[in-house]
Amino acid sequence: MEHIEDENLYCRICDGEQLDGPAVGDIITEMASIRSDLIRELGKVEKVLAPLKERHKEIMSLHRSCFACSILVGVGHVVIETVRYRGEDYCHGCAEVAIKRDKLVAAAAVKAAAKAAKAPAKAAIKKGKKGKRLAANAEGGN
Repeated sequence: MEHIEDENLYCRICDGEQLDGPAVGDIITEMASIRSDLIRELGKVEKVLAPLKERHKEIMSLHRSCFACSILVGVGHVVIETVRYRGEDYCHGCAEVAIKRDKLVAAAAVKAAAKAAKAPAKAAIKKGKKGKRLAANAEGGN
């Protein structure tokens, strides 16, 4: 693939390579061929390339990275789908880890709350047993 002189016309992230999905690679290739044709035939590129520049900006806005590991996700990259979890974009692996982590944290919180709720009851039972034992000792000692 030919590189385009104008740095705004090709994707620095994927360098125009089509890893998975047609959108980015096809448009970059189309832009390169249109530009070379126009340079040969017309010599006036800017008027025709303006809409393509806008389209490329639109495509570049689709490039996102995983909130956890910063792997690129979005159009034309290895990770095709993004998982939206707690307001952030995650790749599938990181989303699974985040969900498992949150479940473990929630389970630990529930366990701690249950234990805290049982503590006063255990203390009351202990106190009651101790009181009965003291009363029995007091009666037996007199």
